[in-house]
Amino acid sequence: MISRLLRRAASRKMRSACALRSAAASAVESLETRVMFSVLPLPAANSQGNVILPHDGELVYLADAAHPLNLPVAAGGSAVAGPWTGRLDLADNSLLLLPNGISTNDLLQRTESQVIQGFNGGDWTGLGISSSPASTDPLGNSAIGVVSPDEVGLSEVDGYSLPAGAILAASTYYGDADLDSHVNANDFSLFLAGLNGEEGTRPTWLYGD
Repeated sequence: MISRLLRRAASRKMRSACALRSAAASAVESLETRVMFSVLPLPAANSQGNVILPHDGELVYLADAAHPLNLPVAAGGSAVAGPWTGRLDLADNSLLLLPNGISTNDLLQRTESQVIQGFNGGDWTGLGISSSPASTDPLGNSAIGVVSPDEVGLSEVDGYSLPAGAILAASTYYGDADLDSHVNANDFSLFLAGLNGEEGTRPTWLYGD
């Protein structure tokens, strides 16, 4: 009798412990989901016109009408082509840019221009959009890619539904043409399409430029 009671008590304790572990796991999963699907507003530039993002581990920032990326332009420069006198350090994050008073094509050209200036011949220390982790990568594999999500069939990023005309700039590796965080045969196909000058391709990151 006592033995049966002890076994029952032990069984209840085990079920209770399992329930607590399950609840804890669900809470952790819920928290991870909230973190995974968070898209943060782009911080404002400092007095020097620079935006420095923390190295928080692949966060997604949104540049929209309320939180625009307004890097200052050199005297006599262009609002689309620069040259830029401010700097956004993208670090290891991604940036979603929404059209704000300009066309999608101009937004893409402006973002590409800012990344090219940040590239600075390959050391990623220039003004425009640069990346401090890429500048210190001992293997030299890190980069910033820019694509139009419409071109690669991307409809959302971390749970955020992309409106038409959005542009994505992301910290990644050279060769990740479609910015899906993988370098694979699909990226190589895009590279070959650009190399061969296939119809519809342009000299952009997506096609290996």
